[in-house]
Amino acid sequence: MALEKHYSKLFVEQHWNVQPLSKEELVAHCERKGVVFDTLLFDEASLLCKNACLSPLCPFFLQTSEKFNRHLGGWQGKMPLGFHRFVKARATQTADKLYDLAITKWKGFPGKFDVTPEFARTYIENTLKSYALVKTV
Repeated sequence: MALEKHYSKLFVEQHWNVQPLSKEELVAHCERKGVVFDTLLFDEASLLCKNACLSPLCPFFLQTSEKFNRHLGGWQGKMPLGFHRFVKARATQTADKLYDLAITKWKGFPGKFDVTPEFARTYIENTLKSYALVKTV
């Protein structure tokens, strides 16, 4: 159990701030890492990948995997499924408004997802900033 807790703590430290990237930013990361962009399943709706980790702190950054959902398993449950698409669709709202909407949409948010209100607000703020930056790139 101690090893599992250590893994979970390390995983969150490496992934707590995964943010969306524009296609151009992702292509640039791929070029720096020697990754063929076309091997990635880039989701235009969320600006995330469906088959590779987007955390530069992760040893598996941009490595494709058929079992990518297993990798996400360390993060699953920390934020609701579809969270980034939810934020992107409401990117003109304030972080406070999105937090209130999230509470309404996902019953028990954020405690149900084992994160504090402060963590949830900060994550929403950072995600909003990322989507704003992607629009200006």
